[in-house]
Amino acid sequence: MIGVLAIVLALASASPTPDVATHMTSQRRAQEAVFMRSVNRHLSAEDMTANVLAHTGEHVAYTCEIEEIERPGIAVGQCGPVAEPVDLYLKLPPGPWRVHQKLRVLGILDAPASWSDVSGHTIYYPFVKAVFVDRIR
Repeated sequence: MIGVLAIVLALASASPTPDVATHMTSQRRAQEAVFMRSVNRHLSAEDMTANVLAHTGEHVAYTCEIEEIERPGIAVGQCGPVAEPVDLYLKLPPGPWRVHQKLRVLGILDAPASWSDVSGHTIYYPFVKAVFVDRIR
């Protein structure tokens, strides 16, 4: 997994010539295909948030709409099916993200943040660390 992230970072930092850009596009498609083979397609965003701790580290693929930008690189997205979206925190690469932007996110369910409510119950907030992100027009 670290190798895939290193390749993604290397691709993002390069300023390619047209021939190299075409190669990297096909290389990215190949990397995404490898990543998608490890995604549990039966794990909905709702299922995942029901037991965040049990699913930490799993690969996920969601369509999300940014609802709020918390700070650079962290956004809250409504993810999953349009009929039943779930709030997820998204760790995004640097970019000009904006509210109501729709994204296709391939990522890893990262360690959740926790908070204790007034009655002492621990609430876990799921974070998805994006590996591949595409804007949906």
